[in-house]
Amino acid sequence: MRSLLRVLLLAALCCSSPLAHAEDPSPTRLKYGAWGFDLAGMDTATRPGDDFFRYANGTWIDKTQIPPDKPAYSLRLAMTDLTEQRLHEMMESLGAKPNENPSTLEEKVGAFTARSWTKRGLSNLARKRSSLS
Repeated sequence: MRSLLRVLLLAALCCSSPLAHAEDPSPTRLKYGAWGFDLAGMDTATRPGDDFFRYANGTWIDKTQIPPDKPAYSLRLAMTDLTEQRLHEMMESLGAKPNENPSTLEEKVGAFTARSWTKRGLSNLARKRSSLS
């Protein structure tokens, strides 16, 4: 029983060491404060006992405009929009590289994106959009 435990412990250590050394790039600058709370969005002119929601979010509410295509806007929706924009840009850049036999995940995503653009006729639209920029 002890030898089985040692083998399992050794296997767990061997499998977890690549995860411990994986380099995950940390953000150079945090976007929403040190703890994920945007202190700049607070309205310090409002007393927290009078209206805590306004105290915590007042400046953000005053500065943030609701996009015309949305009925409301929140930090969650802003992060969703940013994520969708980043994914679209990554897929566009990967789809612009021609590859007949994709082998890596990036090449496969690029080939899928390029094929779907061709099917929908969006490749011409993407070229026109980039020439207008």
